[in-house]
Amino acid sequence: AELAGAITDPAAPVTIIPHGVDLGSFQPTPLPDELPLRLLAVGRLVEKKGFDLLIRAAASFTFPFTLELIGDGPEQPRLLHLIETLGLQGQITLRSGVTHAELPARYAAAHIVVVPSVVDRDGDRDGLPNVLLEAMAAGRPVVASDVAAISSAVIDGESGQLTPPGDVM
Repeated sequence: AELAGAITDPAAPVTIIPHGVDLGSFQPTPLPDELPLRLLAVGRLVEKKGFDLLIRAAASFTFPFTLELIGDGPEQPRLLHLIETLGLQGQITLRSGVTHAELPARYAAAHIVVVPSVVDRDGDRDGLPNVLLEAMAAGRPVVASDVAAISSAVIDGESGQLTPPGDVM
């Protein structure tokens, strides 16, 4: 009860705890020289991550690319089916079981990190995804949906590219 009172007291001191990224692990590296363009997306395979929309958007790309999608979750069978249905098996790899310790190497191998978050049908959304901050710490350009707190880290045209959530074009 005492803590609840302190929280509602307008004179209570406030401490901001910043979102943390291990800058010892996630450090800028040069972009890969070789093509095709390598895209990376990382996250739990759930609706709010928008990975289905990223796969649909990739089907319309007119340039050579690969997309490595790293994560586990309940959407995996649906995403694998979508990749197959759209004939993108040669360009999109869905990789599960990747540890956090392995992620810096995956960022280093990518040209661009994509964070296609959306508000799901239950109203759930990402706050500020760790992958976004890790990608930026690793010196990778990011393309992200302008949803929730993402725009607090990505300034459109300066520190990344923001797109409307759900836009596959």
